[in-house]
Amino acid sequence: MKVTIKTLQADSYQIDAEPTDTIRVIKSKLEESQGFSAHLQKIIFSGLILKDDDRTLESYGFSEDKFLILMINQVCIASKGHSMVFFEQSSSAEKSKK
Repeated sequence: MKVTIKTLQADSYQIDAEPTDTIRVIKSKLEESQGFSAHLQKIIFSGLILKDDDRTLESYGFSEDKFLILMINQVCIASKGHSMVFFEQSSSAEKSKK
């Protein structure tokens, strides 16, 4: 099936997936096709962050007529070696910078 992934900045991507694919597999496919590091991805479906990478699309009730939302975490290093994580919506412009 085709899985549509959207961003809040109106970018849209499609990947081929199976209902039995895990969220980890979806993140990996997005990394391969779009260059977004899998460990920085947050995937949202029906208002929920899909935190369990081992659950399948079908276990969340996902079907081809629905879509996922992608957000990318940005990590910044603060003073004195502390790190801060910011949630930033991915965009085509960011992708082209890589």
